[in-house]
Amino acid sequence: GVLKAGAAFVPIDPDYPDQRIEYILQDSGAKLLLKQEGISVPDSYTGEVILLDGSLTILSLPLDENDEENPETAVT
Repeated sequence: GVLKAGAAFVPIDPDYPDQRIEYILQDSGAKLLLKQEGISVPDSYTGEVILLDGSLTILSLPLDENDEENPETAVT
């Protein structure tokens, strides 16, 4: 699914030191960060953050009626 979206997955252990997490986010050019409740996001991160658990998550949002079942992608 990640490749189909034209993206890359970079796992980050929340137990890493803060400086290492900041470096990974900056070096990878991450524009989107998936996180769990209770895990902090570095102040220097300017991309979008999506919460995967808790009271208001991406899963609680309604689906877009324009979503396609299997969208085409230019990724090879």
